Amino acid sequence: MTGGSKCVEGFHATVDKVNEEVKKTVAQWVVDTALISQENYCPVDTGLMKSTYRIITLLDDATSLIIECSVGNNGEAPYTLLVHEIDKAHLNPPSAQYKFLSTPFTIEVPKLNAMLEAIKL
Repeated sequence: MTGGSKCVEGFHATVDKVNEEVKKTVAQWVVDTALISQENYCPVDTGLMKSTYRIITLLDDATSLIIECSVGNNGEAPYTLLVHEIDKAHLNPPSAQYKFLSTPFTIEVPKLNAMLEAIKL
């Protein structure tokens, strides 16, 4: 194997390692942020909607990761979309609000950036 071939091989190995570390970091951030949403932002009446949080990996290959975080799946809490989209005062928990899923994901982007910057190879 030539020096150039070894260099290219080493480069590809590094890229693969970076991809894996980034995917692990993003997946952990999704789980952490969904928990923040569930515990702090999701309005609670009966607790049904709060119990329907789901995190599903839709695609995980060498270079791509698609994770879906959703609430109220399969008709378990059919009012979820209305609660998420209609601006109404919610009292339980105190920080409960509409946009309870999207708000924490927006707020937590700087944390994701810091986590990605902290990746050590």
